[in-house]
Amino acid sequence: MTVLDVEQSNEDTAKPRRWLGVRHLQFFLLFLSVVVAYGIRTNMSVGIIAMMETDPPDPSIPTYPDWTEKETILSAFFWGYVIPQIGAGQLVKKFGPKWFLAVTMFINSLFTLLIPVMASSAGEGGVIACRVIQGLNQGFLYPSVHTLLGKWTPLPERSKVASFVYTGGPLGTVISLPVTGVIANSSIGWPTAFYLYGGLGIGWSVLWALLGADSPAKHGRISDEEKEYIKGGGNTTDGEQKELPTPCTTSKM
Repeated sequence: MTVLDVEQSNEDTAKPRRWLGVRHLQFFLLFLSVVVAYGIRTNMSVGIIAMMETDPPDPSIPTYPDWTEKETILSAFFWGYVIPQIGAGQLVKKFGPKWFLAVTMFINSLFTLLIPVMASSAGEGGVIACRVIQGLNQGFLYPSVHTLLGKWTPLPERSKVASFVYTGGPLGTVISLPVTGVIANSSIGWPTAFYLYGGLGIGWSVLWALLGADSPAKHGRISDEEKEYIKGGGNTTDGEQKELPTPCTTSKM
């Protein structure tokens, strides 16, 4: 099938009568996942300053001015983040992106909630361990989102949807930094910022487990009309694809 054939096929597939469909809910949830994930990724940049403060806004807020591993804590996230980059895409394809995304976001959020606890009980090493585990789990975020967009997005909407979902990254950063700063400088203290983002992430994981799906074919409440529009003459990766062997070359002596 040529590009012209694909475009013609998609033109022949009428848009659903309802302007808001199941696919739009999937896109919005994926957008939120990126917003929350980037908030979790970046809030430590501000939080660590308050954690090591000598004069907190309220004397009851725990601080650790004697810590010496600030740079290590800030970089530890990326130690874990680089590990799954090689095989994450293949694992997501094999086991399905829905539950990979739900479980990894849940674990990521759980260890966000644990940062204040680990700081008080295990010190810098505990916080570093939490950040490494956060990064390890966020390494599956983009492979899962890529796969889901490939299955849920009709060809005419692909560029708009991808731009919308991936805008969640910078938006999550822009929101997280000032919000964490305001919380850290208030009487409720820096631990609340980690509790907030950990709670948001767990809440998102529950919503995604209830409302998300690997593909239109696996969603129980999508209409046949919308399902056909998403398929659009074979423009999505909804079906099973034949795996091609990796080419290799041999040289003759």
